[in-house]
Amino acid sequence: MPVMGFLLAFISAVATAAGEDFRVDSSRLASQDIILGSRASCSFSFSFSSSFSSSFSSCSSSSFCFSSKEEANCAAETRRWQPPRLLARNPLIYVIDNFATKEECLEVFNNSHGRMESARVWKGSMGRESQNAAVRSGLTTTLNKPAKWTSVTREIIERMDAATMMPHAVGQYLQVTQYDVGDSYDLHRDSSIEAARTLTAILFLEEPEEGGELIFPWVDDLVSGPVAGAEGAPRKDAKEILASGKLPPLREVCEAGLRVRPVQGRLVVFRSHDLMGRLIMPHSLHGSCPVRRGVKRLAQRWYQWHDVHSNNLLGELISQTGLEPSWRVKPK
Repeated sequence: MPVMGFLLAFISAVATAAGEDFRVDSSRLASQDIILGSRASCSFSFSFSSSFSSSFSSCSSSSFCFSSKEEANCAAETRRWQPPRLLARNPLIYVIDNFATKEECLEVFNNSHGRMESARVWKGSMGRESQNAAVRSGLTTTLNKPAKWTSVTREIIERMDAATMMPHAVGQYLQVTQYDVGDSYDLHRDSSIEAARTLTAILFLEEPEEGGELIFPWVDDLVSGPVAGAEGAPRKDAKEILASGKLPPLREVCEAGLRVRPVQGRLVVFRSHDLMGRLIMPHSLHGSCPVRRGVKRLAQRWYQWHDVHSNNLLGELISQTGLEPSWRVKPK
């Protein structure tokens, strides 16, 4: 599946849903022909140019502008994934269904074969991990040896980069997790000023028969319109929760909030920081509800605001100026 097809669909659908005027950053996307789809009897291209914004804005959120009806029909036949659907704006959350096939999901999980261990959580400094079954249960591993990635795993990672519009160099290694019956992950945030994980992409590899929803209790500014497998309304006690400094138990929040079903092949993308690096709290807090029947498997990739092999200069600056405790987006 052509990676850049996801990038074009994201620009179209999310810009339309969010009502924003997107502009292509020419430093990241130089003028070039991008192959959207190809088969033995079907190939076409789309060219970025200085007139991109004006010509592309007339397209619908679920289609592209093509030079011929044959190219448009070919695109519809070739594309098996769904355009991104915006769920919320605070934090930004969107989903792409059929992002990966059943076979691709299986191969990504098999790439972690024999490496799974008990899941761990960050404790204190983001440089240390500890095992805490009361907070997080299940099995997990990190695919931190690119030389051992299969071609499918590499393609999925590149596809995630395109769907998030994030440079490959800022993406952490893919983490694969399995939740069996009774396994869950309490409410948590994916980032801190030190961790700098500005954005998370989660691909569900296997859907359990029951349970295992991804829950956002305090998400704000939901987008109207139904999205299959995503339901619920946010809690109204965000300010009280921040003031108390104590989170409610997972069993309680799984009954209220935005619940996203872990449909196989579905990609969920959400932000933990705004564009100024401020933590989006408590709106980005999320958890994994207990699996009641079956097995839940996923692969996730965190994107930092700096290259993974470079220093976090922004985080260091915020800490040195004493702004870290207040550097967050608070509820209105």
